[in-house]
Amino acid sequence: MCGIYGWFGKDRDSARLHAMGKAIKHRGPDGFYTHETESISLGICRLAIVDKTHGQQPFFNKDKSIATLCNGEIYNHLEIRRELQALGHCFHTHSDAEILPYAWQEWGPASLEKLNGMFAIAIWKGNNLILARDRFGQKPLYVHVAGNIVHFASEIRALLAVGIPARLNRAAIPSYLVNRYVSEPLTLFEDITILPAGQFLKLSPGLSAQYKTWWKPSLTPILDIPEKEALPELSALTHDAVAISLHGEEEIATYLSAGVDSAVLLESINAAGFQTTAFTAGFGIESDEIQHAAQLAKANNTPHIPVILDQHDLANLRQVVAQMELPIGDALILAFDKLASVSASHGYRVAIGGDGIDESMMGYSFQRHLATIDSLPTFLLGPAASILRNSPLTLLDKFFPFPGSLGPEGREKIANYLRDFANSSPWQKVSGLRTLFTPAEVTQLCKAPVFQEPEIPEASCIMDRQTLHLYQSWMQDWAIIRQERNNMAHSIEYRMPFLDHRLINFTLSLPDNLKIRRSTNKYLWRKLTNSPASKRPKQPFHLPLEQFRQSKLFQSLLSDCLNPSIIHARDLFHINEVNRLVEAANHGEFLALKKVTSLMILELWMQSYID
Repeated sequence: MCGIYGWFGKDRDSARLHAMGKAIKHRGPDGFYTHETESISLGICRLAIVDKTHGQQPFFNKDKSIATLCNGEIYNHLEIRRELQALGHCFHTHSDAEILPYAWQEWGPASLEKLNGMFAIAIWKGNNLILARDRFGQKPLYVHVAGNIVHFASEIRALLAVGIPARLNRAAIPSYLVNRYVSEPLTLFEDITILPAGQFLKLSPGLSAQYKTWWKPSLTPILDIPEKEALPELSALTHDAVAISLHGEEEIATYLSAGVDSAVLLESINAAGFQTTAFTAGFGIESDEIQHAAQLAKANNTPHIPVILDQHDLANLRQVVAQMELPIGDALILAFDKLASVSASHGYRVAIGGDGIDESMMGYSFQRHLATIDSLPTFLLGPAASILRNSPLTLLDKFFPFPGSLGPEGREKIANYLRDFANSSPWQKVSGLRTLFTPAEVTQLCKAPVFQEPEIPEASCIMDRQTLHLYQSWMQDWAIIRQERNNMAHSIEYRMPFLDHRLINFTLSLPDNLKIRRSTNKYLWRKLTNSPASKRPKQPFHLPLEQFRQSKLFQSLLSDCLNPSIIHARDLFHINEVNRLVEAANHGEFLALKKVTSLMILELWMQSYID
């Protein structure tokens, strides 16, 4: 695990290259290594996990016509190594990354399809540079193009370190407000993009940059497979995905919740004969998962360390926003940072978690609700919306998955979604239940520009279109980045074995009745374990702002970030609308608190980078 960086189309400049590496030293504190030619310069800062003694990069093929850098882990490197050895290639280390130049020599771009893991790779061959990113975007790779010169890096701060300007991309603000993140390939930095997941970029002298998709999720063909045959195959794929992700020379921490995903993960780790220590984040409130997670750890003979956050952790929000580089509009990022911080304090340099299976197995509440609403006859949508709008909040809160209250604004939002569903656009149908600000609210809040609905992938039904859309941006720009960036800030490699593409391909191809059955989501997945966690509904991981909002720290953040003078100076939002949101947040309204927090995080980000 490392940070990679460099450029194409510019003369060598060792001091400039060193500045890029120094800016992201936290990603690889164990050494800096470079390869420079007349027009291509490559650098890497290394976090030594696999073959700690000899695994320095870049790696070259035998005649040194190909050089490669890799940020990530290739879990099936032993399998590929044996295949390459049978073709006559010799290896001199045990590093997973040593296979890459030989694999590219033999198979070119097709070699990417052989790789099972998380990676961002730079490949130099002749006068060409190829940049590639893994299927699900587990490892980031940012790009800045200026004429014929292209800079790249694992983090944006490496680009800024060599004078690439940090300018606000105003056109991306509506996307941030609606989604709480900016969808790739755009970022909130003007002229800095991210290489999309499952793509590679080829740079050649005198030619424009060529982007090519080498993998994308597919929901076809749907398997005609009975449950009794699907379950053992799912089990075998899951256990193998976990087993091959446990390689390296470091002990591994497990980030544990009390849900079924964590139960499957921990049991798979034990089945592989591997020892781990579990860390669970909680907030000292009735709804958190620490007690149930501790029971899960005990049942698996695993040491358990609780990580408690309280209102005093709000003091770290500015730092966490800065280390993430791209703002995620949810204060829950504090929990991901503290998990990593505590794990690092116990000496861990690798952590593993159960992320990645919800998207393909319909594990989110918004997926289940969409399935229910889509099944309703059109003539029932209006009456259902009216019933919801007139229902008392005390009743609705019993069905609200979060510990706070849905509030009148939340009730109205869901009622409007129901009322308009039949005539809504595909994007509104698949995203309307998980957006923060609605597009209409963005127009009311922002001075300019307006939100542009993204295109939704084609599929046979709206549920499938939602699933594919989750892999377009939600997965990498919301779910993964919170773990990847906060763990790497503490020099911890974070692994997500449930994003093994073999496992995801199989689960995507399962019929819907093996994913959702009546009120049970992740139906077949839950059958992988007999743990009580398999019966427990998914518990939202939620920072209790409703309990923190009256603290001095929260009020200080409000004052520092959303006072009228700052709003006026930024000239992005209408002051009256911001004031209305702040007043509603101070009254404890659930959605208003989340909206205000997302605005605070955006302001903290601008203070850290744009100012």
